[in-house]
Amino acid sequence: MMRIPGIAVLALSISFACGAQTPPTSADFRGRWQITDIVGYGDISGGLPEAKNLIGKVMTITTDRIAFGKESCTPHRGFKVTEVETALLLDKYYGVSPADVGLPMHTALLDSDNCTPVFRLDEHRIVFGRDGIVVRAFRIE
Repeated sequence: MMRIPGIAVLALSISFACGAQTPPTSADFRGRWQITDIVGYGDISGGLPEAKNLIGKVMTITTDRIAFGKESCTPHRGFKVTEVETALLLDKYYGVSPADVGLPMHTALLDSDNCTPVFRLDEHRIVFGRDGIVVRAFRIE
């Protein structure tokens, strides 16, 4: 019987536990997401009354579309997921900072040519914009 030294077992355990995490894919965004809070809203939105009406609404992301209520968007060339510098895109899209939203400085972004971009906060939360209103949503399915 061959005996493995304790230090080798410890080294193997650490290497498996600390292995590189795989980057998020579009599958990580799929599901039903319920809006939990409003991050901010711009002049082009309906303001606070419209923003409050979004609380509790659900957005569904599938392999080939994003649906919100009766509206849906099918990306012309599919979804792509990239690691992005959050501050630049949040400012470009919504005029807010990562601190306002609670996003890290770099995060995964589900994007397409024609559908709303979706930022990944963590495996259970996302951030996206809807008619000039920036919201956070929690995965319900």
